[in-house]
Amino acid sequence: MLVSSIVYTLSHDILITSIFIPNTNFSINLESFYFLFFIGFTITTVNATNIIDGLDGLLAGIVLTILLPFAVITYTQHYYQVFLFILICMEAILGFLLFNINPAHVFMGDTGSHSLGGLLAGLAFITKTEILFILMGGVVFIETLTVIIQLISMKLRKKRVFLMTPIHHTFELMGWSETKIVKMFWLINFSLSFLSILLLF
Repeated sequence: MLVSSIVYTLSHDILITSIFIPNTNFSINLESFYFLFFIGFTITTVNATNIIDGLDGLLAGIVLTILLPFAVITYTQHYYQVFLFILICMEAILGFLLFNINPAHVFMGDTGSHSLGGLLAGLAFITKTEILFILMGGVVFIETLTVIIQLISMKLRKKRVFLMTPIHHTFELMGWSETKIVKMFWLINFSLSFLSILLLF
């Protein structure tokens, strides 16, 4: 159903198939290749959020920091229904986070992390911030990149680059407490999200 609807919208020129470079007038029109970009971007984001869901409260808190710039963007672009939807999602995540923060009594699991990844990818497409999203969700992509680097290094060199991936486990092995790691990652991604707002406006 999803694939067929995307193909229909692409064939009827409903979707904007251009990717915009933040803070510039430059854009790249992918035309028919936008469909492949859509699938690849969504799969990458969904898997990235699944990978980062390894510590109590880590993913939920980071998603909240990513939703903040999306809320600003949708409000300024007059997507008020999407803006309200984001606020509802943020409230739901906050409620979940009360029971997911260390020590967690409720766990997200693959269903939750995949859903949040799909949510973020969808918002990036709606707001046409696919490139800016890399900065907004910087911690998510850095964590995923460490996994890729580790796998390539183990395959080619038979050596580890990091003690353990995703990289938040490396900090654990270095003796950092789970709470300290989560707070640090929250702060880093909040800073990146705030920077993305400054770049956009």
